[in-house]
Amino acid sequence: PHASGGLALGTYGTSAALLAILIAGIAYTHHQHRREPSSAELEPVLNEEPRAADTARSRTTH
Repeated sequence: PHASGGLALGTYGTSAALLAILIAGIAYTHHQHRREPSSAELEPVLNEEPRAADTARSRTTH
């Protein structure tokens, strides 16, 4: 209530305000995540053929 220094939003108003803050936070972090380049975009591909060690490792795991 206003008398106690509150905003007098009530249960529904408070829930709506918190939901809006939550959605805004999720949207902001999603936007920030999409702006950062992934590690695949940062590292150039130097050799597309598998190395001998990678080939030997894949044979032993299958």
